Amino acid sequence: MPNNYQIIDEKTWERAMHCMVFRNSVEPAFCVTFEADITNFKRKVK
Repeated sequence: MPNNYQIIDEKTWERAMHCMVFRNSVEPAFCVTFEADITNFKRKVK
């Protein structure tokens, strides 16, 4: 699978200020959510 990326010149990029504000203050992260049926588990722990 080839890399599809484009180098952005931050000197002329409209959103450069937004990037600069968050670049050093937010750590990259992701969240995962899912549904789980814990009916049997609850019965066993009671």
